[in-house]
Amino acid sequence: ERGYGKLVVEELTETPPLGIPVFDDPRHSDSKSDSQPTTATMEALAESIANGDQTAFNQLRDIAAELYRNIDYNNDRNRLVRNFTLMRAAFGVLGRKAGKGNKPAFQAMKTSLGIVRLKSFAPDGLGIAAAAGNSEALEILLHYEEWGILESSAVFALQRAANNNNQRAVDFLVNVLENP
Repeated sequence: ERGYGKLVVEELTETPPLGIPVFDDPRHSDSKSDSQPTTATMEALAESIANGDQTAFNQLRDIAAELYRNIDYNNDRNRLVRNFTLMRAAFGVLGRKAGKGNKPAFQAMKTSLGIVRLKSFAPDGLGIAAAAGNSEALEILLHYEEWGILESSAVFALQRAANNNNQRAVDFLVNVLENP
């Protein structure tokens, strides 16, 4: 294990087989190729994570690593959009579950903050959870620096809570606007 601010990240040494079907188009499972998962498989994986399945979390980590392997951020726009859609599907489920008090979903998002290919998606899920009333998700976003979250990601994620009239999220966003 290694510490990262308030976060402790488990160094994973085993890579379990993915074992889920993959397809080209992230929205449709009728594609003939086997190179990418669908949004449905990513959502199902997140459901398994929310049910406490650690293997499913390991699979999410491995899928993210594979999705972004050798990606050219300047020239692979379609691939980037596809990957974003897939990862957002998983973290949307985790955020909604955590917003309803699901501890494994919330823990998965916290753990994701310490994993290179997952940490950029966790704030979005935390924002969904914070907007639904998860106070710990709100605290993480308000103290984004302690968790290694970019300010811009925290701002985007806190918009949902601010739209729900969460005063602390509103105050945070006002402060960002007044002190750029």
